[in-house]
Amino acid sequence: MKNAIDSRYPKAKATWLLNGEVIYADGKKEIIKDNQDLQIINAVPKDSGVYTCVIQLEPKSTTTVSLSTLTVQNDIPDLIVEVGRPFHLLCNGILLSRIFPSKLVQKWFHNSTLYKEFKDSNPRDEKELNVKSSNYSDSGIWLCKISELGSKSIWSSREWVTNVVRVQVRPPLTLIMRLIPFAIGSAVGLVLITMIGLIYFIKAKIALRRKGKAKIKKKKSAKTSKDPKQSKAKKKSEGKAGKDSKKSEDKKDKDSKKSKGKKDKDSKKSKGKKDKDSKKSKGNKDKDSKKSRKKK
Repeated sequence: MKNAIDSRYPKAKATWLLNGEVIYADGKKEIIKDNQDLQIINAVPKDSGVYTCVIQLEPKSTTTVSLSTLTVQNDIPDLIVEVGRPFHLLCNGILLSRIFPSKLVQKWFHNSTLYKEFKDSNPRDEKELNVKSSNYSDSGIWLCKISELGSKSIWSSREWVTNVVRVQVRPPLTLIMRLIPFAIGSAVGLVLITMIGLIYFIKAKIALRRKGKAKIKKKKSAKTSKDPKQSKAKKKSEGKAGKDSKKSEDKKDKDSKKSKGKKDKDSKKSKGKKDKDSKKSKGNKDKDSKKSRKKK
């Protein structure tokens, strides 16, 4: 596609749209740069509709160069309806009425059987199929098909399937089943409220306990500083401790002096004894010397 566009419109900018809405690359939908093709990965029912590739020739001029329709059928219900309730189905064919000037016919099929045909109206006017009151027989596959009518152009025989929806009509819920979601919601809400309240209660209790301890400590400190008896007892205790310390020091000094005096006395006795022994020894020597002289 890109080569054809580049050769005819070198400055043209290509854009892909789904049901008239611009498609942006998001990982699931990718636009291949080489040829400007659109690639859809893991298509789902909401990807159903009319795909168009539009090129912008000038700031206010666009041309549709490609048109395709895609329908994705689901294995599980796309829509679950309670019996008796209304439901609405989109055809996704409004974009075709903007592209083709001739009249288009919108047809709805239920389980391959024609359910309703809008002959006298354009898809532009009929955006959806309305079922006012559902029955169990409405369960199944609903398909919307757009075809061109009364045209001699090359598009006259063309038809486009623009949407497929799987509908399931179920019995009405009992009162208990209806109340279950509210009960679950209420129970969860009650549990959350209880937990939050418990957390705040524990925090408040811890704060009060800390505050009480600080208050008691402060009172004790103030009472000790103000009570004269305790202050006197404290001073007495301190004085007694001082006296005991002084007595201990005096005793140490006395014992030290006594020990020193005893040492001095013992030293004098020892010295006197030594002197006496020395004199005695000297006297004995003198006597021996005199005796020796007399003999001679």
